[in-house]
Amino acid sequence: LPVSLAVAAYLLERTGWADAPVEGLGVDPSLAPERCLAAGRDIAARAGRVALLVMGDASACRSLKAPGYLDERAEPFDAEAARALG
Repeated sequence: LPVSLAVAAYLLERTGWADAPVEGLGVDPSLAPERCLAAGRDIAARAGRVALLVMGDASACRSLKAPGYLDERAEPFDAEAARALG
């Protein structure tokens, strides 16, 4: 289970969400934007009302060997995300 989906499940459980079915969808970071848009449209068309909880896997830019290379903004970004999660 990707970390993003695990955190989403944790947040939904923590709030006691039980008002509608829940479905997780993992999207590969290399997926073309138009394919992401098509996936979103497909999800939105499934019901009259749809709620999305969109998650990510943090910065991936904390070192020279990181997938996103080194970005000085990564550590403060990750710290703020962790703070928001409590």
